[in-house]
Amino acid sequence: MKQSLSLNKIAEPVLSETKDHIPRNDTINMRDSFTFKIGGAAGFGIMTTGLMFSKAATRSGFHIFDYIEYPSLIRGGHNVMETHFAKERVYSQERGVDLLVALNRETFDLHKHELKDGAGVMYGPDVFELKPEELDGKNVSLIPVPLKKIIEETGILKIMENNVTVGAAAALFGFKLETVYSIIEDIFSNKGEEVIHENKKAAHAGYQHIVVNGLKLPLLEGKDYHPSEAVSKNYIVISGNESVGMGALTGGLQFYVAYPMSPSSSLLHYMAAHAKKAGIVVRHAEDEIGVINEAIGASFAGARSMCGTSGGGFALMNEAISLVGVTETPLVVFIAQRPGPATGLPTWTEQGDLQYAIRSAHGEFPKIVFAPGDMEEAYELTMKALNMADKYQTVVILLSDKYLAESHQSIEIQKIKGSSDQTIKIDRGKLELNPQRSDQLQEFQRYADSEDGISPRI
Repeated sequence: MKQSLSLNKIAEPVLSETKDHIPRNDTINMRDSFTFKIGGAAGFGIMTTGLMFSKAATRSGFHIFDYIEYPSLIRGGHNVMETHFAKERVYSQERGVDLLVALNRETFDLHKHELKDGAGVMYGPDVFELKPEELDGKNVSLIPVPLKKIIEETGILKIMENNVTVGAAAALFGFKLETVYSIIEDIFSNKGEEVIHENKKAAHAGYQHIVVNGLKLPLLEGKDYHPSEAVSKNYIVISGNESVGMGALTGGLQFYVAYPMSPSSSLLHYMAAHAKKAGIVVRHAEDEIGVINEAIGASFAGARSMCGTSGGGFALMNEAISLVGVTETPLVVFIAQRPGPATGLPTWTEQGDLQYAIRSAHGEFPKIVFAPGDMEEAYELTMKALNMADKYQTVVILLSDKYLAESHQSIEIQKIKGSSDQTIKIDRGKLELNPQRSDQLQEFQRYADSEDGISPRI
């Protein structure tokens, strides 16, 4: 029988006389904005680490926007994620990096030219050697964090070394260790107490290393301001695809079907994760032709229906889009665009399918195309798309791209609640789900003429 783990041994580190070597948590000396970037080999949790830092910054009172880059490979390659955070709202990354966390030599070699004046490079001196002369004369601080030594001393798994860097970065910026702990508990809540405990050990070790050794960033000399308590309490970090998913669920979606195709795949994952709690049907179909025909069938039966894909998958759906037109069946199609023809570049971004979406399918019939510009618009327009599909009994295409779909931004919780509670109500149009009335109908009225040109859905 396993013994219960005590977290008392990894409590907040004692700062003692080293406490003045890092910024205090109540007032942080910073520029108006800052960029954190972490890179390393695929499979070592680069995306998770970047997201953890984004959430730590938000819970510490800063607005964030983060951006992910990874190659079009099944396994391997160089992954990188950067977080731009500031006291004011941010909507994109900025040029240059203030703290580069290099988990391998390749990351430093690829991104050293991005380092700003006064920036820092966090690296493992026992992983690869880095000399000051390699900084090309820039005013950049080297911040050594002996990852291998920490792994050996703490007994954590190598895959957790990324959390060592999260703890270290949190210490550099004065974020509270309890904030990092809370994020670890959220992210690994379904992994069990032992996994949470081990990841906390990793973050604690990194935090302690910065504090005890008095490591710091020169660029933290600057303006003084208080991080916003309102941001830390009232903002959440979500991706574009998560915003679409939240909008769909709030908007009364009943059926979602997709075949995985980057960069739309994470929407399928989100919907599947929330299907049981939301009481909806989520299907992973055999291909994109099956996807859209399942969605049409569900909508024809009265369910509020939506499907998702990228440009190449939408190409396979075009004949069925015409079926939507001729049968006047409501349907929302989510397209997360990728660059280039055919397979293209699945993990890069482009907005090249707008005209294709507008002119998709053969024959002339009404189509509606929405192209949200940020996470809040993605949430709101998804709800509007579902309403307009039902109201006008046609296809509504929701256009995104990899940049919006997979990036994260901090948004105000109340704005999401306000959108659903005050301005956007579920509108099923002329749908009538009344089996008893069918016995009273003397003729088929589904495509009956009407003054407004929209037939009843009976």
